[in-house]
Amino acid sequence: MKQIQNNLYTSVGLLVALVLMISFVPQINSFWEEYFVSPIQSDACEVGDADCDRTGAKYNIYNTIAYGFCFFLFFTIINELLTFWKITIDDKFVFNSIPLLILGGVVRTLEDADSFEPPIQYIMISPLIYGTITGIALFFIALGVWLANSETSSKTKAIGLISFAIGSYGLWWYFAPGEWIHPSSWSLIVFSAAALTAEFLRSKPLKDPIIFFGIASTLLLILAYLNLSQNELVNPEMLWDTVIIAGILTALIWISGSFISSRGIPNVMFGLLFILFCFNLYLVRDLDNNSTYVMLMSIGALTSLIGSLVFSHFKWSPASHLTNPLYLILYFGHFIDGSATYLGIDKYGYVEKHVLPTWFIEEFGTAIVMLPLKFLVVTGVILALENEEHKEDQKQMISLLILFLLALGLGPGTRDILRIMFGT
Repeated sequence: MKQIQNNLYTSVGLLVALVLMISFVPQINSFWEEYFVSPIQSDACEVGDADCDRTGAKYNIYNTIAYGFCFFLFFTIINELLTFWKITIDDKFVFNSIPLLILGGVVRTLEDADSFEPPIQYIMISPLIYGTITGIALFFIALGVWLANSETSSKTKAIGLISFAIGSYGLWWYFAPGEWIHPSSWSLIVFSAAALTAEFLRSKPLKDPIIFFGIASTLLLILAYLNLSQNELVNPEMLWDTVIIAGILTALIWISGSFISSRGIPNVMFGLLFILFCFNLYLVRDLDNNSTYVMLMSIGALTSLIGSLVFSHFKWSPASHLTNPLYLILYFGHFIDGSATYLGIDKYGYVEKHVLPTWFIEEFGTAIVMLPLKFLVVTGVILALENEEHKEDQKQMISLLILFLLALGLGPGTRDILRIMFGT
């Protein structure tokens, strides 16, 4: 607890110092407005607003570095807070967190659809939305811990939770501007969820903070998506295109990891030929009368693939780590993001806002480069974590890091998919 207080004091001290410098030093105030405030305000522009410059809604080198520092600081504080609450961050915790990670993308798309107004609108924009979602997660976990430790009867707890869920949304619906689903519809969902929970889990969620966290996050996700679904679908195929690409790539990772660890590394020369044939297939896709080229390139690619598998090199046991379900989810989340970026830019005409991906896309001339980049980054992180000398001693922090990395892929990827689907 003392370490948590020290980190909080450090964070508050830095925040106070920043506010004072922005308030009293004109140069710092100008820098803050240009590189931090303006991008968020530009991102909050309503679609079709001619008086608002949306071109400024991009990340720059300064806010990217600052957000990275904040990420590290909050990561440390959250890890210590969860340790204080005696919450074990394991596979179960990560799986129960997935609805909340998807919620971030859904809420961000609601903001794109102009469902929120200032000042709430600003905390629903990246990167502030990460803080918003983290705050919601900590609230649910804290409430789950309190419920688990409370001596109040399960019936009283259940009635209180149902009343809180319905009443809090009723207040939001009454005071918040915009078109939101009626509280009666939400009440029906809450009662149905309570009945299903009582039937299949009994009082277990009231005694297990992680299960409670997962159920509460799922309910909030349902609420957010129901509100978003009131908008007209423009490109419904975007969802399946992205999921299929991400699913195939994740399956290839699983197959490759199993093969390399048990049979050996595929032959490098045949592997390079396979890549070249596939690249040529990609290049001739728009040519007229390309059936002969496609047939020849397909035969070459298939032959090269078979050769690389038959004439494999030595076995590499660390590849078995790639078949870990937690790592496969991490791959899938980032392939969702990479696939959505690729389709959004190359097929639907959207633009990339982040500094480094923009550079790679401009250099290679296509956003498909995001897929191998995602693979290299995630694989590098996994191998670094598996080679950590004190892995067993730091298992909690490593699992939390994986969760944060999953959020950085699945959240933006979900937002990109939904944004293109609904044309926001």
